[in-house]
Amino acid sequence: MLDMWTDFIKIIAIFSGLLLSATFLRAKLKILQNFYVPNSVIAGLLGFIIFSLITKIFNIKLLNFENYIYHFLGITFIALSLKKSEGSKGKDAVRTAFSFALSYGLQAFIGFGLALIIFSRFFPKFNPINGILVQLGFSQSPSVAHNIALGWQKIILSTPNLSSSFLEDSGIIYSTDIGLTFGAIGFLIAIIIGVILIKYGVKKGYTAFLKDEDVIEDYIKKGFVETQDKKVEAGKQTTVPEAIDTLTLHIAIVLTIYIATFYLLKLFLFGIEYLPEGFAILAKVIVSFHFIIGALIAMLVKKVMYLFKIDFLLDNGIANRISGLSVDFMVTASLAAISIKVVINFIIPIITISAAAGIVTILYCAFFISRSFDNYKFERFITIFGIATGTIATGIALLRVLDPEFKSPVASDIMYGSGLAFFIGMPIMILINLPLRALLFKENYLNWLSLLFVFVYILFVIFIWRLLKLIKFKRPYKKLYLD
Repeated sequence: MLDMWTDFIKIIAIFSGLLLSATFLRAKLKILQNFYVPNSVIAGLLGFIIFSLITKIFNIKLLNFENYIYHFLGITFIALSLKKSEGSKGKDAVRTAFSFALSYGLQAFIGFGLALIIFSRFFPKFNPINGILVQLGFSQSPSVAHNIALGWQKIILSTPNLSSSFLEDSGIIYSTDIGLTFGAIGFLIAIIIGVILIKYGVKKGYTAFLKDEDVIEDYIKKGFVETQDKKVEAGKQTTVPEAIDTLTLHIAIVLTIYIATFYLLKLFLFGIEYLPEGFAILAKVIVSFHFIIGALIAMLVKKVMYLFKIDFLLDNGIANRISGLSVDFMVTASLAAISIKVVINFIIPIITISAAAGIVTILYCAFFISRSFDNYKFERFITIFGIATGTIATGIALLRVLDPEFKSPVASDIMYGSGLAFFIGMPIMILINLPLRALLFKENYLNWLSLLFVFVYILFVIFIWRLLKLIKFKRPYKKLYLD
C-alpha cells in the first residue's frame, strides 16, 4: 500500500509540516513576532535550509518543486479573480494603481540596466535578461519570477537549431533560481525595512492610528487568535451542506476554470509550428502567463454568473481562503526550491541588484506617494512599499500593524488598485520578453532597445499620472517625504 504514497502527497505533506513548524516558531520567537514575518516565509526558509543540507534523506529532487509553484500560482490568480469587487473605485484607488505601475518600470529598469551594463560582462553566465527578474520577484512574487523564467527555458528548448547546451552556455538554466532568490530577498526587504519604517513613522508622528508601538496587540505578533471576540468569519455558506459544501463548490469552480485554462492554452499552441518565427515565439511567451489567462477566464465566468443571476453562489471569504491556502503553499515551495549553489555563484549581482532595487523603491514610494495622496499617506506608503517588494499579503500584514481594524480605506484601495495596475503594467510584462529574442537571434541591439522602452514607459506613467491631476509635485523637492 505504500506505493500509493505518491510524490504529490509526500511533498504537500512536507510543506504542511514546514508551515506547522513555522507557526510554532512565530508563536514562540520574539524576533519573528517583532518583524511580523509571515509563516509561509518562515516555512520556505526552513525548507531552503533543510533541503540544502539534507535533501538526500527526503529523496526528493528540488526540480519537482517547479510543478507546485506553477500550479499554485494559477490557482491563486483564479481564486482572487472570482472575488466580487469590494474596493473603492475612486481616485485613490487609481493613484494606488499608478504607484504599482511605476514600481514595475523602475525595478525593471534598475535590474535590467545593471545586468546589461555591468554584471553580464563580469559574470558571463549571468545573462542580462536575469536582471529583469528582480521586478518580477519584488513586485509580483517569487512564483511569478520562477514561472516566467521557466517559460524562457521551455521556449529555448523548443526552438530549432539550438543545441542542448544553449541553456547552460547562455545562463538561462539558472534563471528560475535567480528569480526565486530575488523574490526571497524582496520578502526580507519588505519585512525588515517595513518594520523599521513603521517604528520611525510612529516616532515622528506620521501614523494616523498607531501612536505607540506598545499598543500593538499580542495576537497580531504571535499570529493566532485566542479570544472569541477577536475571531472573524472565514466565509459564509452559499449552499446547503446536505447538497454540497460551499468550500467544495468553490474549489470545483476554481479547478474547472483551471482545466479550461489548460485546454485553451493547448488550443492556442495548436499548429504553432506553422506560424512565422516571431509569432511562434510570441505565442510561447503568452503561454508562460498561464496564471493571467486563468484569471481572465475567471473574470469571464464571474460575469456570466452575474448575468444568469447565480453570482450569489460566490463568497469572497471562501475565495480568500482558497487563495490564502494557495499562497501559503506557493511561497513555501518558492523559497524552499532555491538552489544554494546558484545563490553562491551569483551572490554579487543578486545582492547588488536587490539592494539597488530596494533603495529605489523606498525613495520613489516616499516621494511620489506623499505627493499623490491627501490622506493616510504613511499607511499607504508602508503598504505599497510592502507590496512592491513582497506580495499583497506582506503589504496588508504591515498595514494591519498600523491600522489593526482597517478603519482607513487603504486596504480597499489596494485591492482595486492592484487589479487596475495589472492592466497599466501590461506593457512591462510584454517588454521584459524582448531580450529573449535578443538572446535567441543574437540581436544585442534589442537589449538596448528594451532598456530604452522601459525608460519611456516610466516617463509615460509619470506623465499620465500628472495629466490626470492625481499627483502634485509639491515643494520642497529636496524633502523626500511630505507629511
